[in-house]
Amino acid sequence: FIFPFLLLAWLLWKKNWLLSALSMGLAIAMKQIAWFYLIFYLILIFRVKGFYNSLRSCAIIFLVFLSINIPFIIDSPSVWINSVFAPVTESLFPMGVGIISFISSGIINIQSSLPFTIMEVIVLACCAIWYYFNCKRHPYTGPLLSIIPFFFAWRSLPAYFLYADIIIIVSIILNDYASKCLDSSKFAIISHR
Repeated sequence: FIFPFLLLAWLLWKKNWLLSALSMGLAIAMKQIAWFYLIFYLILIFRVKGFYNSLRSCAIIFLVFLSINIPFIIDSPSVWINSVFAPVTESLFPMGVGIISFISSGIINIQSSLPFTIMEVIVLACCAIWYYFNCKRHPYTGPLLSIIPFFFAWRSLPAYFLYADIIIIVSIILNDYASKCLDSSKFAIISHR
């Protein structure tokens, strides 16, 4: 369910900040995986559009998040907090397609998720730092960088990796190539006259 909202958020960040922020807010309200995309989305908005616009987008995103989650928070705050932090606090078994496959296949025997959490946080920090300095030149690497930490996670399910490539391809085609085609068609019309 989060895919169309993540796609809209990344497609519209230049042209329609409000719909883009609303879409990101809906995505993070639905699934925690979208929180990783949010980090890179906010870096991009801050670096390209400035502090005021990033603050405005943050406000919309978190208002949408809160408006969807507030009934659950009010009903049972402890259950809501426990469900949000369950992927970190619960002792889930290792599973996935990343480096955890060495553990789940029995090649390496590690019983603790702590080394994987440390690797995931380090990789996330490195990706965020790189993106902070390079997002103006490579804005569409954000979705890819947001899923790289999952490759090092204790649980790296295939669904975590599924949509990033589609978001990147569609964003590039619709934003960059469409504008280039429009520019070249305008040039052709002008030169034809």
